[in-house]
Amino acid sequence: MFAKKLLAIAGTLSGALTVSAAHAQTPVAFIGGTTMYQWQDSGIFGGSPAYKWEGYGFKVFGPTGPCVETNEALSALQVIIASGEKPVIHLMVGGADSVTDDAHPVSEQLQSFETCFANVVTTAQNAKLKILVGTNPFAPSNNIDPYNKFIFAYCTANGIPVIDYQTLLVRANDNFEGTEYLIPPPIVLSAAGSGATGPPPIITNKGYAIMNALADRAIAQYVGGVTLKAGYLGNEYLEMNGAPPFEPGTGGNTVVPGTEMHWYAFGQYSDGITQPIANANVLHAYGTWTSSNPEVISIDPDGTAWALTPGTANIHFTTLSGATINEWVMNVDAVPIP
Repeated sequence: MFAKKLLAIAGTLSGALTVSAAHAQTPVAFIGGTTMYQWQDSGIFGGSPAYKWEGYGFKVFGPTGPCVETNEALSALQVIIASGEKPVIHLMVGGADSVTDDAHPVSEQLQSFETCFANVVTTAQNAKLKILVGTNPFAPSNNIDPYNKFIFAYCTANGIPVIDYQTLLVRANDNFEGTEYLIPPPIVLSAAGSGATGPPPIITNKGYAIMNALADRAIAQYVGGVTLKAGYLGNEYLEMNGAPPFEPGTGGNTVVPGTEMHWYAFGQYSDGITQPIANANVLHAYGTWTSSNPEVISIDPDGTAWALTPGTANIHFTTLSGATINEWVMNVDAVPIP
């Protein structure tokens, strides 16, 4: 099952965490509010032995207002700069700064955030520190998607790498095994019967494990010069024939019409690590999936595909940088019709 394979790959990285401090070469300071604090407090926070992860996460207790989280992040950054250390900076903010009330509407909060975010980034750059930025994973649940979109726009314009944890967790949750990486908040019905958001979503330890893996790849490519050397495709599929429950399979070459498939692209990197290609851009795309015969197999931008009619189709994946992963030839067999 591919959900298990994702965990196995992330687990391989997690298994190296106990030795990371002893063999660390480059420190990485992770700065951010409550989401970052919970990640570093998960017990599995950390990357490969080449990098020493240092957590500067903090809980945001202040009242709603402009820049309550980015101001705290700036303070943490200034402490690091004053120490004379030169870590790589990983910044994740936006959650607390997106909170609104009657006195602080979205328009005010967003404009303030843009100014304060730019101030944090330029402060790091003026101190000659390398910086990466991670999107807040809870954007679909607490109206901070405009904040993540601003982060992408600002960082793209300034040549700063962005790690899209939001898309990573949402896509990982779409698996046939029911593995949960991100538990969305329950829908709470108000007295009037309308839907209202309940408690915040929860990232599971499995979710933190794949966040570790994605961050580690981004850091290795940005700081360590690691490159993608090769790759391969994989799939899981669900044939809805016969009586339920339907059992998913993996690595299918031949399916029947009506089969749903999830496709994955795995990258093999110059440092010997193999893991899913998963970092997305502002459009939530991490590459381009195509089918040579969409009338036989149709595939969407997330790699979800459907077998439609008997025939043959080649599945291709092209990375955001333009590299093409080897195609996979799929056959859709006809079934007897009584």
